[in-house]
Amino acid sequence: LKRIDPAIAILQDVESLQRCAQELAEDICTDGVVYAEVRFAPQLHTKRGLTMRQVIESVWKGFGYGQYKSVRVRLILCVLR
Repeated sequence: LKRIDPAIAILQDVESLQRCAQELAEDICTDGVVYAEVRFAPQLHTKRGLTMRQVIESVWKGFGYGQYKSVRVRLILCVLR
């Protein structure tokens, strides 16, 4: 996890999470992908007060509620112990 610490540090608010998800959807759409399953750990994005629900909803909204143009996006949530 040390390698992703810098990214995690800036992905701690609704706007950053939505933007990151939207840009990922745009990139995979540009690559011609039609279906994507994105895996992430919501609890890593709660250091500045967001709840896990807010994190998940922010990412989901960024992905266009699971549909971005011609790409279907699904979430796989990881639980870290």
